[in-house]
This record gives sequence, C-alpha cells and structure tokens, in this order.
Amino acid sequence: MKFSKQTLTATLFLAGSVSSFLSPNGQTKTFNRETLTCTSSQLQASFLDNLPNPFETSQTTPRPPSTPPPVSNEPEALFSRARAIIASDFGLADPSFLSSDFKWVGPDYAKDGTLSKEEYLAASKFFNLRQAFPDLDYRAHDFRLDPDDPFTVRLTARTVGTMRGELRLRSESLEPTGVRMVCPPEAISMTFDETSGKLKKLCNGFTMDRLVGNTGGLCGVKAAATVAGAPPSEWEVYPPAVVIGRFFGRSVKQLKEPNDVFLAPFPETVMIQLAKGVLAGELGTKDPDLLAEEFTFTGPVVGPLSKKQFLDAFSSFNIRDAFPDLQENYSNFRVDPYDPYRVWYDVKSTGTRTGTIAGVEGNGAKYIGPPEVQSMTFDDDGFCTRLTAGAVMDPTYGNTGGLGGVFGILYATGVPLPAFSTRSLPEILSRVQKSILSPISGKPVDDFGVETIVEETKPVPPPEPVKKIVEAPPKPVAEVALPVKNVAPPKPVPPPMPPKEKKSVPKPKPPPAPVAKKVEPKTTVKKDVPISDDPVDPVTDVFSNLFGAKSESKDEVPKAKASEKKPSPPKSNVVEEQKAALKAAAEKRKKEAEEKKAALAEKKRLEAEQKKAALEAKKKEAEEKRLAAIAANEAKKKEAMEKKAAAAKETEALGLLETAKRGATISLGFLNFGGGKADSSASPSSKAPRGVPTLSKWYQNNDGSITGLISGSSSFSDGESVTTSSIQGKPAVDTVVSTASGSKYYLDSTTGSKPFFNFGGSKKADPVPAAPAKSTAVDAKKAAAEAKKAAAEEKKAKLEAAKKAKEEELARKKAELEAKKAKLAEEKKAALEKKKQEAEEKRLAAQKKKATPVSKKVDPKAASILAGAKKGGTIPLKKEEPKSAGLFALGGSSQKKKAASTPQPPKGVPVINKFKANRDGSVTGFITGSPNFSEGERVTTSKLAPNQTVEAGVVVTTVSGSKYFLL
Repeated sequence: MKFSKQTLTATLFLAGSVSSFLSPNGQTKTFNRETLTCTSSQLQASFLDNLPNPFETSQTTPRPPSTPPPVSNEPEALFSRARAIIASDFGLADPSFLSSDFKWVGPDYAKDGTLSKEEYLAASKFFNLRQAFPDLDYRAHDFRLDPDDPFTVRLTARTVGTMRGELRLRSESLEPTGVRMVCPPEAISMTFDETSGKLKKLCNGFTMDRLVGNTGGLCGVKAAATVAGAPPSEWEVYPPAVVIGRFFGRSVKQLKEPNDVFLAPFPETVMIQLAKGVLAGELGTKDPDLLAEEFTFTGPVVGPLSKKQFLDAFSSFNIRDAFPDLQENYSNFRVDPYDPYRVWYDVKSTGTRTGTIAGVEGNGAKYIGPPEVQSMTFDDDGFCTRLTAGAVMDPTYGNTGGLGGVFGILYATGVPLPAFSTRSLPEILSRVQKSILSPISGKPVDDFGVETIVEETKPVPPPEPVKKIVEAPPKPVAEVALPVKNVAPPKPVPPPMPPKEKKSVPKPKPPPAPVAKKVEPKTTVKKDVPISDDPVDPVTDVFSNLFGAKSESKDEVPKAKASEKKPSPPKSNVVEEQKAALKAAAEKRKKEAEEKKAALAEKKRLEAEQKKAALEAKKKEAEEKRLAAIAANEAKKKEAMEKKAAAAKETEALGLLETAKRGATISLGFLNFGGGKADSSASPSSKAPRGVPTLSKWYQNNDGSITGLISGSSSFSDGESVTTSSIQGKPAVDTVVSTASGSKYYLDSTTGSKPFFNFGGSKKADPVPAAPAKSTAVDAKKAAAEAKKAAAEEKKAKLEAAKKAKEEELARKKAELEAKKAKLAEEKKAALEKKKQEAEEKRLAAQKKKATPVSKKVDPKAASILAGAKKGGTIPLKKEEPKSAGLFALGGSSQKKKAASTPQPPKGVPVINKFKANRDGSVTGFITGSPNFSEGERVTTSKLAPNQTVEAGVVVTTVSGSKYFLL
C-alpha cells in the first residue's frame, strides 16, 4: 500500500510525531524525499508490521529502496534498514548493504563455519532461490532489538513460494514441480555496524518449530530441495540416535498453518500473562494443572513428548538446585500474527553450576547460553497445549557449543550428553577432525565461546557513535534512552555525558568519562530486562524468571537513583556490597543445600537401618520356619520308619506261620489273639497238677486242637497265646487233657470265644518241644530272608533277561530293516537293469524293423521267451506288466506305448518321466539315472534357459547349466 506525501504528513501530525522533525532550536526541518521515505518506513513499522495488507499487489521481484535509510540507533531506523535488506534478497540484489567484513552464519555453522561476503554472494547466486520461486515471499514480522546489543535486529520469517523454475543444487538440477513451499517459522538476526550502518553479520535458516509447514522442519535451500522432491538425508540434519529412533518409532505429522483463525482467544496482554504464569510455575512442573491434557513438548531434536513424559524428564534435572543464580532473561513477549493462539518470547540465560546435576557435583562452571526463542500455545480455556524450546537464533554467542536448552547447559558445565544424541553425523565428523587438528592449529574445537560474547558486547558501551547520531538534538537522546535502557548497559550513561563534554571542550576529558564507568546502572538495566518490556509492569515481580524467583526491579530502581546521586567513588563500594551480598546469598544457598543433603543422607541411613532390621527379622523368622519344617519332616520320617518296622515285623510273623510245621504249638501273641499278655503276678490255678501247664480262656478248634493263654510252662511266657496239637478225648473245664504227642495241659474254668477264622490243620502232628520251636522260628526267619533274596535275584535275572531280549529284538529289527533296504535297493537296481535291457531290446527291434521289415508282427519279448522255453513247457502268452521302479509305486511303466516310438536319452543325461511344465519356467517330474537323487524321486528343476521347447524326447537345459531328458 502506498501513501501520498500529504497523507503521511497528516498522519504524522495526528500521531504526535511532528516533534521528531523539529531542530533543537525549534525550527522545522525541510521535508525531502529521504525524510519522507524514512518516515513512511517508521510509520509502517509502528502499527502495520503485524497486519497483512489485502490491497498490496504481489511483486515477483523485490524492490529495495533507491536510497537506504539513514544510519541511526533508533529502533525504527534499524527496522527500516532490515526491511530494505530483506527486500534485496538479503543483499543479493544490492551487495552495497553488506560491509566488507560481513559474515554469514547458518544452521550448519558448527560444521561449515562462517562465510565471508564474497563466499556468501557466490553461494546465493549459485542457488538463486528467486529463480526457482518467482513469487518468493519471506513474510517477515516481529522485528525487535536484542536486549544486550542495540545494533542487532531479530525478526521472524514464514517464507512461502511456488516452485515454477529450475532449482540448482550442488550435484543436480531439479525441474519445477509447481508445489507451494510453506517453511516453518525461521529466526533471522542482523547485526549492523554502528558507524557505517551496513550489515556485518547475518544469521538465518534457524528453524523455530520443525513441525510447522511442509518442508520437514527445514528452511532455505534444504526446504526448497524438499519441495522439489530431493530432500536431504536425515543423517545430515538430525543426530544418529534420533534417526534410529524415528526408524523404529511412529512418524510425526506436520502441523498446518492455521488459515481460518484471525483473532486470539484473549487480548494480547492476557495471552502474555498466561505465558508468564506458566513460566512462574516452572513450565508446569510445579503446577501441572496449567498444562492441558493433550499438552506436547517439542525441541529441535526431541519430541513431541506427552504431558507425563515432559514432566518426568524436566523434573529429573533439578536445574534450580544446580544453578542457584540462574537468570533466564526473558524478553520480547509477543503474539504470533499467523497463529494468534501462540505466544513467542526470547531467552538468553546465564548461571553458575554450584549444585549437582546429572549425578555430578558442582564445579563452579559458568553457563552462558546463546539467544534462544521459545513459544507457548493456548486453547480457548487458557490451558497450555504446546511448548517449544531450545531453538537457537545465533550459535556464535555463549559457551554451549551451539546447543540450546538442557543440552547446552550440560555441555557448558562439563557434563555433555553423547554427541550421537545431540549433533548430526557430519557435525560429529567435523568436530572429530577439529579435535585432531587442534594441537597443530592452536584453535579450540568450538569456534565460539565466552570471548566472543565479550567482544560482541564491548562495542555497545562506547558512546561515540551515539554522539555522532544524537549529538545535536538532546530530546531524541532522551527518547532513544528508553529502548536502550532495557537492552544495553551504557544507555544510562549518555544523559550525564553531554554536560561534561560541553564544560570541558578539550578532548582529554572524554576518556575519564568511560574510566569513571557510571556503568553501575548496567546491573539495574540488566535486572530490569528479564521479563517485561515495561519496567513498571507489576507482573515483572512475579514472573521474573523461569523458577518464580522474586524480581529485584523494584529494589533496584531506588538503588539506581541513589547511585546517580552519590559520587562515583561510592559506586564501587556499592558494587562491592552487592557482590558481597550475592556471595553471602550464594553461600547461604550452598549451606542450605548442604544441610538439606545431610538431612537427606541421615534419612536414607535411618531408612537403610530400618530395612536392614526388617530384613534380619524376616531372615530369623524364615530360619525358625525352616527348623520347624525340618523337625516336622524328621517326625514324619520317624513315624514312617516305625510303621515300616511294624509292617516288617508283621510280615515276618506271618512268614513264620507259613513255615511252621502243622500241629506244633506256636505263639500267636504277635496277632494279639486273646488280648495282651497276662499279668505276670498271676499264679497258676491251684487245681492244676504240678508241672502241668495251664490254659486259660481256651477254646477247641475244628481240628481238635486247643487255643488259649498258657501259664506255668518253661517253653512259653506266661499269658502267651498258644495252640496245641489235637487232644485225645473231649475237653472239659478243670480237667487235664493230653495231646496226640503226649503233652498235657490243664484247662481252667475260664473259656474264650472262638474267632471267625481258625489256624491249624486237621491232621495231627508230633509234639514239638519248646527249644526246637524257637530254633524253628529263627530258621524260618532265615529262610524268609533267603526266599526274599532269591526272589530279588530272580526278579533281577528276569529284568536282565527282558533287557537282553529287548536288545536282541531291536538288533533283529535293525538287521531286518537293513536287509529290507538292501533287498529294496537290489530290486530297484534289478528293475533299472531290466528296464534298460528292455529299452535296448526295443531299440534293436526298432532298428531291425527299419532295416528288414517283416510281414508278420512278432513281439521281441515273446520271441525271446519262446526261444528260451523248454520243449513242451507251458509259457505265458499274456503280456506281463513290469513292476514299477518308483519308490512310492506312483503309476506304472509306459509299456502301452510302442517301443519303436520311445526316444533314447543321451548317455549321462538324467531322465525326467511324467514331466510337467510349471509357470515359473521350471519342470517337475520323476527322475532316473541321476547320481544325486533316488530312482523315481519327484523333483523340480530350476528355471529353463530361454527359447527351449518342453516336450517328450527333448533334452532341456536349465539356467544353471544342468541337462535333463524329458520322457
């Protein structure tokens, strides 16, 4: 959109900007073309920066201004110069924008280093993206100054374009595809020379969110190659660990740029306060309710991580404990004009590692982070749904090796993560090469470090360039002080400087001014910057840093005023006091950390002792249970042994009964007949004759013997149950009976009941004296043992015989199987020989038939049979069917065919019978005459060579060179 001079002038007057056109004496400046050009750029930068222009005509080529804006340290002037450089395709269309010491820094800086002016222009002309994308539009927005360098402009670009021309790469040229390229948000930094106003350093190509767009998270030439269909290898872009993880993991979908959202869910100030609230809650780790359930975290190489994964990973680092003096220095909070639900902000952190991180104790290492950009996306309810962090805007700053986020913190403080998880493969190889050449070249592996930061920040303090620019008008100097106050240390110095210079016109006085170093407002300015661009913003006190530390801006304002009132010598004292206070605070934090650590160690020790005591008690209880179990097992074993002994005793007694002579008087006490033994104190009945044993509780058996409890016998114990031999006569109470053997017994008046079974036989036996009865029992026991032993031996012999018989049976079966195999082989061989003989006979018969045709058909086989038959013998006239030579008797022989029509195979060529051609060009059939296969085995050949006929009587050749005769 273009404005006329009258419209611009009226707008400036209405906006109250006419004062900038007045001279220090109140005289109005003359309006010329250059003045209006600068004013127009300033006007558009002020309130038309983030608004798309629907009436603007699309330009195929950029139109840089005929005259660059004047050199100034005012933000709007620097923004105008930045826009002019972008319009010239970053100096390609007009190299005069670039200073002689110009340096270009790209995303591959750690591998390729920087490019000089000549190298940069040559590379830009070689690739020439404008030729491949005629409608290339950088869509630059969010112009802002670096808080620590007032001559560095940072901005964001969302480059788009349609590929309508040829794209030239290093190794090939790609034809146009007509695909529209949508790059992710890209961080661009421009540093201008304070004297000439030319661009001396350009950083671009740094992706801020790799999930946006359709270029795979790439910018510049790599993005163009991706759209053209030749994307770079992931090994060139991402660390090896990430590439391997992506190979085995799920692919991540790219996010489309919202094209139907024009308004944020809340006003801009509320959106920014929501972002600061999440920062105060330590990114939601202290208050997870600030994060939505569908929350995700994405870094340059990490993610997306879910809410749980992010909280677990971020909480495990304990960065606040490791860096008590950590300063995040948040700045430039802004709402994305292309995604109103997203808030962006810049970060440049510093700190000292005095605590433990990643299991390593503090070493006092300094951490100076590069400028990074982070973002938060919110939903309609104000919950954070997405967080991006760790995107570096300029890797030449800091001592993190170009790494952002936690990777950079660990690298700067001496505990870096493995390179294969933080750097791409080409970068790893480049760093290995640099480390090898480092002792020779004397250069460190990292070309950037703390020295770079000091050199970058030193040019800011000298006020000479400011004097040249703002020397005449004092009021603009006051206006300039406001933006610089938030940014650079030397800005509070210029106001007191002009009076001193006017009083002491001689040039010796200016050097003392920098020596006096009224730089102490530096601390005030630096501490004012972290969160808010508005130093009076009350929210700054709450959201001053990532971990919710209290803001010191309110306390520092009075300190700054007091330092201005006091003479310069006391300022050094104030600095010393501040340093001492900081040191004391650090010592206090360290002491608290040590106390906390000691308390934690004591707690762990007590817990360990409790666990140990519980373990000992558990062991003791287990030992008691084990001993009780052993005792129970012993008792069970003892009981089992007793039962076994009783059973053995009973078995032995039964054996004695079986081996005792019939008619002998034997003891039945082991069977508990008649109860237990009689009382030893009981005396025999007085009625019994002297020397005659008495039987009590007696009864007569079927065989005429008597059973009862004996007493008064020298051969048996009193009360022992015995059975006599058969008696003479009828037994009666209180009588003496005699047995057939002559033994006498007195039957007392107590009789017993007869049991349901009866021992003893019906035959009478000779009397057995007592002593021989005992010897008979011993002999019976020995005999039982011998019988048992003999039975065991017999059983063992039977087992051995059975085993031997089984082995003999197996040997016999094996021999039969071998014989069967040999017989089968002989039969196969005989059948093959017979078949060959028949074939030979057929061949000879066919030849003979051709040579001498006969009038009568004679079967050669029948003729041979007739010739060999005996006179008067009976011969078969029926044609015999030969046995099949196949292993599985599949089919028979082809005797039905005429012998004359059967072709013969060449010598040494295997024959395939009953062949079938397959779709893949191979042949399947039953093979004969092959040393590698059994006769009649079904085989399938490899693919046949081309241009061959598959039919009977033909020799075919496979692609491997094997030959087969088809029959």
